[in-house]
Amino acid sequence: MTVLLGTIVVFFLLITFFTVVWFVLVAISDYKINSWLKKNRLGKWEELSSIGRSGPGFINPKRAYNYIYSNEDDDKIEISKLKSSYRRKSKILKYLIIVLILSFVFLFLAIFVLK
Repeated sequence: MTVLLGTIVVFFLLITFFTVVWFVLVAISDYKINSWLKKNRLGKWEELSSIGRSGPGFINPKRAYNYIYSNEDDDKIEISKLKSSYRRKSKILKYLIIVLILSFVFLFLAIFVLK
């Protein structure tokens, strides 16, 4: 029984590690998109990073999400590659988070059942 619990703990730790690493990769992709926008499309960057009357430089996830999943600027190869990379990485991150939550539940069930 302790072998099963140990296996579940190792699996949970591995999934946690991969989720954190993948989250960092998604954040780097987000940074690359913001840097490209700030350098090449300052007006669009200001629009995406403004919240209310605060001005640009903040994070507005709703606007950024809508931009990343839109076809705007897809004619420019560099931003199109950055957006598709972000989409792919964020999709994998969503699956990793689901697996992490499920493994967390199984870990606690195993602790209480195998106690």
